[in-house]
Amino acid sequence: MPTICSLSWQVSALVPRPCTGCWCRDAQSRYEFPAHRRVPTVTVPAATVDTLLGCRPDDDGLRFEFGRHLHGAFGGAFGGGVAAAAIRAARTVAPDRLPASLDVRFLRGLGAGSAHARPTVLRAGRSLTTVSVDIADAAGRPAARATVGLTDAAALYTLDRPTATDMPPLVGYDAGTDWRAPGDVEIPILATLHPRTVGSGPSWIATGLALPWNGAEASAEAICLAADMCVGPPVAAACADRWIPHPNPDLSLRFVGEVTGCELAAVGRLERICGGLAVVGIAVWAADEIVGVGVSSSMLQARSAHLPTGSTETDPNRRTGDR
Repeated sequence: MPTICSLSWQVSALVPRPCTGCWCRDAQSRYEFPAHRRVPTVTVPAATVDTLLGCRPDDDGLRFEFGRHLHGAFGGAFGGGVAAAAIRAARTVAPDRLPASLDVRFLRGLGAGSAHARPTVLRAGRSLTTVSVDIADAAGRPAARATVGLTDAAALYTLDRPTATDMPPLVGYDAGTDWRAPGDVEIPILATLHPRTVGSGPSWIATGLALPWNGAEASAEAICLAADMCVGPPVAAACADRWIPHPNPDLSLRFVGEVTGCELAAVGRLERICGGLAVVGIAVWAADEIVGVGVSSSMLQARSAHLPTGSTETDPNRRTGDR
């Protein structure tokens, strides 16, 4: 049977994907989204991150193809894909350095089609290069701005310490529960990445991803996908009595260690909701080690909160609400 790292990646909302099972715990997942109508089958030959994102060189940066299969719940491209594109672009101007940090603001929804990422080196120091990345849609309108820090591994003192906190009780990806979108809300990225709930507890939910490429090839990009994916579930769980759109307008991550294998578990912990603004802490695990930590905001949208379950948002600029 082919593994998820096969050169041709068949994704479908109807067929579960094989997985190697990089981590295993005894606790069972206790959270599941309400049932949803099936998203059509999508075939994405994604042997590399560049294939998944439709990445190709451009005159002053990189161009990406964010097709409908990469769209999230609130109109426009899935934020994890946009964040991964920013990392990809930053690497082109610091090719011998490794991503250490990412801070990205999502300015507007990226519709299906081309997007351009232009990296600018803000400072190239002895041990750290800081890069600004501007991402624009096909019409040239600003869609995201990111700041990426990349380190020179040779300039760092060689010291390792294991993860300080215990990994929460999680099941393997194969034993996880497929995500189900609320009502008739269309979330094409679910049929592309097949996220699964692999654990939950008070205020936290863990999302498992089986990557379409070997994680070590693009560790930071893989962490971006898992981290952004895990932000929504704990907020949605806090609003379980109704569908309240809750786009996240930002994502901040710190990377530590390489992703090994093809599985990640990202734990999103709801820290607080106050006045409709939520803060979610993020911890991304590969096997039994943390490889990324971060934080993201979510904005609960009052304009659509009264809609009953089964209603859908169609405005392509709804990712961060009114702009």
